[in-house]
Amino acid sequence: MKLTEAHIALATLGIATGCTGPADSQRSGIAFTDVTVIDGTGAPARSGQTVVVPGERITFVGSTEDTTVPVGVRIVEGTGLTLIPGLWDMHVHPDDPEIWELIDPPPHLRDVFMPNFVAWGVTSVRDTGGRWDVIQDWRPRIESGDLVGPRIVAGGPLVDGPEPSWPGSVAVADAASARTAVDSLADVGVDFIKVYSRLPNDAFHATVERAHERGLKVVGHVPNDVTLDEALEAGMDNQEHMLQMPQAFSDFDEIVASLRSEGIDPDSPEGGLEAARRAAEGYDPEAAAAYYRRLAQAGIHVTPTLIVWRRNAYYDPDDPVATPLLDLVPEYLRTWWTPEVNVHLRSRTPESVQRLRTYYASWLRIAGDLHAAGVPLMAGSDTGGNPHLLPGFSLHEELELLVEAGLAPMAALQAATSTPARFLGVLDEVGTIEAGKRADLVLLDGDPLTDIRNTRRIAAVMLNGRYWGPQDREVLLEEIRQRAAGSRSPAG
Repeated sequence: MKLTEAHIALATLGIATGCTGPADSQRSGIAFTDVTVIDGTGAPARSGQTVVVPGERITFVGSTEDTTVPVGVRIVEGTGLTLIPGLWDMHVHPDDPEIWELIDPPPHLRDVFMPNFVAWGVTSVRDTGGRWDVIQDWRPRIESGDLVGPRIVAGGPLVDGPEPSWPGSVAVADAASARTAVDSLADVGVDFIKVYSRLPNDAFHATVERAHERGLKVVGHVPNDVTLDEALEAGMDNQEHMLQMPQAFSDFDEIVASLRSEGIDPDSPEGGLEAARRAAEGYDPEAAAAYYRRLAQAGIHVTPTLIVWRRNAYYDPDDPVATPLLDLVPEYLRTWWTPEVNVHLRSRTPESVQRLRTYYASWLRIAGDLHAAGVPLMAGSDTGGNPHLLPGFSLHEELELLVEAGLAPMAALQAATSTPARFLGVLDEVGTIEAGKRADLVLLDGDPLTDIRNTRRIAAVMLNGRYWGPQDREVLLEEIRQRAAGSRSPAG
């Protein structure tokens, strides 16, 4: 259903700006009545519910018929609407090292990332690589209300090999320097360790061992010098992007050897495309399923980031979904996303594009196979330097691709709600709609269980008890546009 004027009147009592503190009227608390609740636990949707939020936390979830709303709490009529937990994006780079090649964004433009997440119902993010000082700047400003933004879990700089892929990374050459790197990051308070592709084998094992000794999870790329089996046996907690999987389960070494025997260079554009085709054709579902079952048994999580693979494989400068929303990101990012500048686009060839599309089809299948084997998946967009990945919005695209891969809409929602919260050890605080939890909520004008695309139909957002109704959200989006255009100062 569409929000009526009555809904709007009840839901929004007006705040002067979406980027400053809430008006006094918003501090009285809110009760969502007669709403359908999808609580994130996997339980079926429940209609006719009331959810009471007198402050920062939910105090009651139950049948509207059996509920008396406390005096002084404003009522948001939820008939025909659906309430879901606030969403997690488990792979973001708001301060992406890739972009530093073009520009080190000034703070007031870099800040534009943050309110975008909230406007699209993403109330929590995991920053998987950037400067720790930027995170330390954002967090207190978000907590104080000076900057609208999600709660942030962050790993600080990447831990990579002696010649890192990106600037700002911690360069590690061996096991000893790996342990030193982990200690230095743990000492400044990072929430986890992110490993990257060029990390040497011995350094990878030392990183995982030392991180676990310091009570930190290890996430990221399975390094080029590490096999999937080694990553699993070492106890790497979260594999990002499904790297190596298309090759590992198609006897890729044999494919490469066969190409060389035929006089085809597998490192050439044409040879690489042929290798990708043969890998896709030779995918062994039984061998893959055996490994996926081992991942599931070990409790290893995977963040597929299907949307980044799709965006890069099918980049369109006039993309009908992304381009209408480009005014929500600053000019430096729009420039970085152009084919002439972007590191992912500027060396494209017809062969490389087709190769990426071939691999994308494999990754889509693999994501479904991982889920079918019981591997816990987490939704992540990789927004940052990758083209046309819009902060906040592209998480909804990832949910749609997870469903396309074979997940039921309920499972896709959990990949962005309770599963990330459980993985990060904060399920007692966020991730589901239950009494006692933080009031991170998204009100939808549609049922995501009948069509996952309905997560885009956002009627209202609540973060830690702070509420943006329909009009407030429009004000917030307009302020983001003004900031992205450089017409607003960084305050707020």
